[in-house]
Amino acid sequence: MAHLRALRQELLTTSIEPGGDRARSGLTAPQVSLIRSLVTEGSATVTELARRLSLSHSTTSGIVDRLQAPGS
Repeated sequence: MAHLRALRQELLTTSIEPGGDRARSGLTAPQVSLIRSLVTEGSATVTELARRLSLSHSTTSGIVDRLQAPGS
């Protein structure tokens, strides 16, 4: 959780450049997009996130699962 809090703070105060901070964070571009959506637009269901990101429900669910996985 501390890692996500730090990332949230970074997203609020800076932009993540492709190949720069994002690469060092170990997160994929879709993971960053999902987190950015949560930070800027607030909490959401997987269905709402899928709509926000223009992704399928199953793709969005997979991104969420990987972010929640131990060691992430």
